[in-house]
Amino acid sequence: MEKFPSYENFEFIGSGIFGHVLLAYDKKNDRKVAIKRTHKKGKILCKEIKIYRLIGESMYIPKLYEVFYTIGDCSLIIQNLVFEYIDSKLF
Repeated sequence: MEKFPSYENFEFIGSGIFGHVLLAYDKKNDRKVAIKRTHKKGKILCKEIKIYRLIGESMYIPKLYEVFYTIGDCSLIIQNLVFEYIDSKLF
């Protein structure tokens, strides 16, 4: 069983080419979050995290709150990006 620090009530809300997204409740900060889960590739930091750090806070993109890693099936490292949850779609 994977451990998710301070998150509960997971609900699948979408998927794409690189992974899937879960809606979860952050008990520690009392808020809904979106957790994007992808397979970790090597030891380098993924481009998405680098871009979010370069941009900083913007009203046009969801906030990246946290990044943590878990071990999935077949001992694969899973990268979990915890974002601000926005209850709307662009289309």
